[in-house]
Amino acid sequence: MIVNNENIDETILPSTLENFTLLREKAIAYLERSATGNWTDFNVHDPGITIMEAICYGLADVGFRMNFPMADLLVDEKGNLPPKSFYYANEILPNHAVTINDFRKILIDLNLIKNAWITPLLTDNEAIQLDYEPTYFYKKEGVLIFKQQVKDLPISQAEKTEILENCKVFVKGLYAINIEFETQPILGNIDSGETFEGIYEKDFFGDIYYDIKNWNELINNKLVLKKIADTYTISPNAITINILNSPKNKFNNSDGKLDERVLSEWYYDLEIIIDATTIFTLKEVLFQPYLQSKKGISGKDLKNILTKNSFVFFNTCFSKIQALSEAYSQIQTIVNANRNLCEDFLPQIGAIPSIEFRICADIDVESKADLETEEAIIFKKIEEYLSPTIPFYTFKELVEKGMPIEDILEGPLLSHGFILEQEMGPNSFQNTTINLSDIINAIYETEGLINCRNVQIHLIDENGKSIENANNWEIKVPDGFKPILNKRKSKLLFYKNGLPLLANFKESIVKLNILNINSIKQTNSKVPAPIFKNSYRDLALHY
Repeated sequence: MIVNNENIDETILPSTLENFTLLREKAIAYLERSATGNWTDFNVHDPGITIMEAICYGLADVGFRMNFPMADLLVDEKGNLPPKSFYYANEILPNHAVTINDFRKILIDLNLIKNAWITPLLTDNEAIQLDYEPTYFYKKEGVLIFKQQVKDLPISQAEKTEILENCKVFVKGLYAINIEFETQPILGNIDSGETFEGIYEKDFFGDIYYDIKNWNELINNKLVLKKIADTYTISPNAITINILNSPKNKFNNSDGKLDERVLSEWYYDLEIIIDATTIFTLKEVLFQPYLQSKKGISGKDLKNILTKNSFVFFNTCFSKIQALSEAYSQIQTIVNANRNLCEDFLPQIGAIPSIEFRICADIDVESKADLETEEAIIFKKIEEYLSPTIPFYTFKELVEKGMPIEDILEGPLLSHGFILEQEMGPNSFQNTTINLSDIINAIYETEGLINCRNVQIHLIDENGKSIENANNWEIKVPDGFKPILNKRKSKLLFYKNGLPLLANFKESIVKLNILNINSIKQTNSKVPAPIFKNSYRDLALHY
């Protein structure tokens, strides 16, 4: 039997290895060539020949067994393998997360996470380490201490100042995590403060759209999220909301009759109060009614709807907060379960700040096209261009692509399938550029579209005004921000046979949510077990 450094090469084993007679003849021939001067008796009574025959028999027995699959050698008379006879590929090849891409994979595998970026801290970057406790070296005792411990040291104020200014220690092996949330089937984009809520009052039937301006500030404060989520889960009635008028309303309140006016847009600041303490204030929340029989709503009626039935109207808002809090908990659990020796992750897990942009276009469509469906598909394609979905593959799909099993199962085993690293994109969300030509190409993939004209895109500042850009074909997004499409402020003017038409915005968003439901992650990480065609072999019958 010939053995190399890795495995037994079955192709070069002698086909006659189990032939005892042939092995005996070859062994005696070898002895005759090599030991004729000292060994002359090759008859069966010679002890040396007896030992040689025993060796030949052992080789023949091994050769006999090697002609059968391993499973045949292990099965019982009924053809059953003993439990745990073999370790399968999915048990021995995968490993815990090691590389940055490994950690990105286990985060992307979570139901609430669409993408993740992990940044090693190579310098003392205070901008990233917002909740990281600085460490200082106390020379006298030769120990590391936290900033808050410096003030308690039994030394002079001058010595404390010296430590704070000159003895700061940068801890290596730390990583910052930035994430993008996955669109949810019912809640929609949980990293967006906009949604539709249905109202079913006697005089008010339809939907109210609202958009929370400082939603990104809230989702980056996981402690506040957890406080609100835990309270809402255990006792929703323990949360109260104080509604404050905003100066952004179209009419001032000089006559004290603002709440009596009927407006198509309302702005309020909403204080979320728990245990008589304001936990967070939702700033400049826009409310826009889409009612079946009315075009607007008075401030008095809107406030009544908002506060009625223990704030049931805000169910989507609080459900998003619960989902966000759960996402942060899952992230911390999984990275801490996989983190490497001498490495750690900052407790600050950041959702990437967003900057809005709007699109305007004239679009010619076929006469039979449904405008709301067309608009929903265009919105979907633009969002997919801005933030491509990282696909999961099944084991079978990758095998059909020709990937070796050891490559498929390299890295951590995920619950939703397998991710190809070349499709994950770079480990950076900086230097983003929106190319108008790419958006036009994405729009042209919409079925039923004939032509697309006068396409313009504009970034929007926090006051809703367009940001000037020198190059209309290439929009540079500020570093550290991700662009998101503001659908409400976009305007897609459709033309059917030359007649200009607008889609119903609410129905377009409903159909967009349906499209998002169809694109949620599917769980399929099953690795099929090998199929053994077992045959019982009575090895004692060999002679």
